[in-house]
Amino acid sequence: MTTSSEFETAAIAAMERYAQAYSGKDLEGIMATADEDFFGYGSGPDEEVYGKEQLRAQVERDLSQSDRISMLLGPSHVSEKGSVAWYAGSCTVEATVSGQDIRMEGRITAVLKKDGGRWLIAMCHFAMPFGGQEMGQSWPQAE
Repeated sequence: MTTSSEFETAAIAAMERYAQAYSGKDLEGIMATADEDFFGYGSGPDEEVYGKEQLRAQVERDLSQSDRISMLLGPSHVSEKGSVAWYAGSCTVEATVSGQDIRMEGRITAVLKKDGGRWLIAMCHFAMPFGGQEMGQSWPQAE
């Protein structure tokens, strides 16, 4: 029987494999972390992915538009039920794009599914907090 501590460690390790592959611009490594029925959202308005074919196209775009990428996962929370885990945490993505360094502080959520002995990412969402909303406020200021 898997303890909740072992479960959390395994889910976090799966997310770390994804972050390391992304940081290494390792397309096949990224694809190996994804479930066949993967879907997710990125921070861009057109970044909606449904299925591994679209995931591959999105990741190829990300990698081709950057000279360097680094993804660092921050503190996270993991819960589980049976062979499914859900993950939520902070995430920092740094990249060099056309000679400019970019830093994106965001949040990443994921649903992971156990497939045999492997944990695969079935759903993933990267988002950045809305810049027009002040700390302690539920809504942005009306103009």
